Amino acid sequence: MYKYKFDSSSKKFLCPACGKKRFVRYIDANNNYLPEHLGKCDREANCCYEQKPDVAIEINLEALPKVLKYQKPDFINSYIVQQSLSGYDSNSFYQYLTTKFEENLVKTTFQKYCVGTSKHWGGSPVFWQTDLNGNVRSGKVVKYVDGDRVTKPFNHVNWAHKLLKLKDFNLVQVMFGSHCLKSYKGDVVCIVESEKTAMVMDMYCPGLLWLSIGSLTMLSYERLKFLKGFNIILYPDTDGDNKWKERAQAISSKIGQQIHVSELVKNQTILFNQKEGFDLADIVLGKVKMKCPPEKSDVEKAIQQLMVKNRAIDALIQTFDLDTNQATLKNHKL
Repeated sequence: MYKYKFDSSSKKFLCPACGKKRFVRYIDANNNYLPEHLGKCDREANCCYEQKPDVAIEINLEALPKVLKYQKPDFINSYIVQQSLSGYDSNSFYQYLTTKFEENLVKTTFQKYCVGTSKHWGGSPVFWQTDLNGNVRSGKVVKYVDGDRVTKPFNHVNWAHKLLKLKDFNLVQVMFGSHCLKSYKGDVVCIVESEKTAMVMDMYCPGLLWLSIGSLTMLSYERLKFLKGFNIILYPDTDGDNKWKERAQAISSKIGQQIHVSELVKNQTILFNQKEGFDLADIVLGKVKMKCPPEKSDVEKAIQQLMVKNRAIDALIQTFDLDTNQATLKNHKL
């Protein structure tokens, strides 16, 4: 029986360290908040503030319930979900993807992953989270402009059950794309952070099953245990690489098999500030353009031409450790 735990609602507070409204506070067994400095900032890659309560905090044991009842997850009415699976002509994310892929392919992927259109924020996509039984837990509504998630002046993310004003809705999340597992014939499951990346990779590399965990902090044994037996490969964003490696090691010991962490994104963005959080979609969609090597000077070009004509020149430079940066051109035509 717990003495305290993180508030499981979606309510966030101002972080004492970074000042962003991304702070999750602790609550006691009676759902009362502990002091406001106790909690954790979910900006794990950029802030990392966390202050745990003292284990000696006094709890009124008499107020604790005798039996803790399991709360079943609530579901979104299937009619609402089906009604949203249209209006793609006004869906900003759909329209962007059609500039990168054939529209028939985009539409097929939207239907496969059960992605709808919301009137909220003028046609934002709804990433419905559908479990293995086909029940829709809720939908994440995210505003996109030119393929990028809008984060200013605030993070434009909301939930369908909130927009529908469903009271006392118990959200128990599953990985985006989980329902696709039932029809999947392969044995490799690839996990990325964002829903956008899962869909882009499904179109770019369709032979594999791509799932989205939703955020850096959501990677856990509880959410991955249903994949036991599959070859699981994680593709972390660059700002979460180390964190995902730590969690993969812990989850591997619990699940009883090795979970692999790819360094593909990290290696492909080595020339950039990786704290910005690049992902596979950034590479595929051309958001990250690799820097070209600097163009050679006329002197360097001349030396290269001379070495091609006479290999002894290269040996001469190496033997006497000549500094070619100090070389100048004289009576040499390129």
